[in-house]
Amino acid sequence: MYHGLLFDTSGKCVEIPSQEFIPPAAKVRAYPVVERFKWVWIWMGEPDKADPSLIPDTHYLDDAGWRGTPGYMHYAANYLLITDNLLDFSHLSYVHETTLGGSSKYAGIRPKVTRSGHSVRVERWLIDDEPAPFLSKLKTWHGKNVDRWNIYDVVLPGVLLMDSGSAPTGTGAPSGDRIDAAQFFGCQAVTPETVNTSHYFFQQSHGFALDDPSVTENLRQSVLAGFEEDRDIILAQQRTLDLTPHAPMLAMRMDTALASFRTMVEKAIADERAP
Repeated sequence: MYHGLLFDTSGKCVEIPSQEFIPPAAKVRAYPVVERFKWVWIWMGEPDKADPSLIPDTHYLDDAGWRGTPGYMHYAANYLLITDNLLDFSHLSYVHETTLGGSSKYAGIRPKVTRSGHSVRVERWLIDDEPAPFLSKLKTWHGKNVDRWNIYDVVLPGVLLMDSGSAPTGTGAPSGDRIDAAQFFGCQAVTPETVNTSHYFFQQSHGFALDDPSVTENLRQSVLAGFEEDRDIILAQQRTLDLTPHAPMLAMRMDTALASFRTMVEKAIADERAP
């Protein structure tokens, strides 16, 4: 940029202001990039292995039937600690008790975990309980209990796509009837920066009260408050691991989903490193 050199998308220099001859060595490394649904996806590996069909579907971010505000946080922690957090929502009862979480019953539910080739799916239902605290700022059911769901996929290399919401108990939400429901679509993406620093991109969109900007803003504030709580815990985890890097880990039932995803990540890395 300093000398006004112009490069094409392949990385080849195509213009030098002070000369007509362009040396073949005047080139830079180029990476395949796809812009889709307000996200920019870059492939850092071998260009001929880039497969746009593997890009997760985030069309809710650019859909007229949804409203949301994008957000970003920087983490002084390894990216896998963040995906661990996304894969174990039992922490909502404790880390987010007064924000995104709510009842301690939520932590006691054993989710359904399904593993595919490139993702881990987690489905958890909390039936007939009080709405989570943040919902009181967005929607009211006049003292009624609700059925709450979180159904999400965490896709390689670290993208969460989540269908979540609450509906009055007894209206059929577990059977697919989302009557008078507060529905959300969450998209979160973790990008490693270094071994112990990460970029965290997110947007939580709502599918109700589309013409009320206060709902969008209250949702943004609630989500950000919850994610700040997550970051405090995850940074503390990172500091503890740095102090005792060889301490043994004890797996628990709630670790099923995150263990499956970590195994998937390890295999993908090993496959890329193979000759």
